[in-house]
Amino acid sequence: LSRIPIFVHFLFKFAPMGQYPGDYWTLATSLGDSIISGEYDNASDEELMTVLQTFQDTCISYAK
Repeated sequence: LSRIPIFVHFLFKFAPMGQYPGDYWTLATSLGDSIISGEYDNASDEELMTVLQTFQDTCISYAK
């Protein structure tokens, strides 16, 4: 649970300012729900970084 604030910071750090905020918030909600449900409770730091990198890459793709 101590890593959850990091996820929350990450979600808001990449909040969109452009054309696709609905897609972003849908993606962010999905990730947040997975965190709340405990899906990542036993994940390693490497696994968490992979999840965050995928999230970031997807957000970046919305802006293209």
